[in-house]
Amino acid sequence: GTVPAGLSGNPQGNTTLGIRAGLAATTGLANVIIGTDAGKALGATKFSTFVGFEAGFSSTTGSFNTAIGAKSLYTQQITGSSGGSTAIGYATLFYQNGQTNAQNVALGYAAASAITTGTLNTILGSLAGSQAVSNDKTVIIGSFAQASSTTTDNEIVIGASATGHGANIAVIGDTNITAWHPADDNGVDLGSATYS
Repeated sequence: GTVPAGLSGNPQGNTTLGIRAGLAATTGLANVIIGTDAGKALGATKFSTFVGFEAGFSSTTGSFNTAIGAKSLYTQQITGSSGGSTAIGYATLFYQNGQTNAQNVALGYAAASAITTGTLNTILGSLAGSQAVSNDKTVIIGSFAQASSTTTDNEIVIGASATGHGANIAVIGDTNITAWHPADDNGVDLGSATYS
């Protein structure tokens, strides 16, 4: 695209479509920005894709990000040169802000919408991980599934409405699950004296 009148820099190889899409591009490189106000604050962002109304709205720096869906990666303000996050769905990773190499993956309506400084998370499902804030290395799969707290690291939570039990613990299913079946008898040790 072309540089709007009055802007400095030399953005190159960007594709923009939509009202105010990529409006503030300065040195941005090889971005695809589609949708009204998508990537509006683009700045020096590189190799990123923002598709949808206000997708990547506040992204000024950071690279290698993909946001597909209205308001996905909305607040993104990566402090370094890289982000590497993928947000697919309305308001996914809405508040992600401030970490170099965040590398979060979120898929689903408002999935991981509250994460600010958390990194290396994988969160899938409608409203999954929507209460996580600074969690790192967490896997949450299932609609409404949540981590045990807003700061817990290295937690695995699988199942609709399942809730984590803390760092370094995997939870499968919510309170409605009555049994877990291994492939054969005595094939699994739960590794906990607290839960049976």
